[in-house]
Amino acid sequence: MTIQLSVLLWTVITFCLFIVVINRLLLKPMLAFMDQRQARIDRAAEKAAEHKQAMEEAEQKIADFHLEENRHQAQCAKEAVERAHSEAAALAGETAMVRTRKISERRAELGIEHLEIEEHLDTRVEELAASYISTLVS
Repeated sequence: MTIQLSVLLWTVITFCLFIVVINRLLLKPMLAFMDQRQARIDRAAEKAAEHKQAMEEAEQKIADFHLEENRHQAQCAKEAVERAHSEAAALAGETAMVRTRKISERRAELGIEHLEIEEHLDTRVEELAASYISTLVS
């Protein structure tokens, strides 16, 4: 078995040409495709991270809003209760004042009625006395 230099040389040249063709036709386009794909994946991962961050911020804002809204509702409820208590107290005070005023008015009416009854009784007593005297005299 002898090594033929010309066959070896042609084999090396053919192999080198094969490597160059494979590199240009397959390897470079495949590597470019894989790089583009990896770049798209990286951009998508960055966007996903940004969206996740934005989502967490939005959820935090919503939680803060709900907390603030609950505080506001509690404050409104507290103010409504206080207002209701003060109105009830005012109505109770007005009711007591109205009751006192009505009692005073009724006492005044009763006093007037009492005086009218006394006057009527005085006139009736005078009439009865006159009638009795006239009966005694006759």
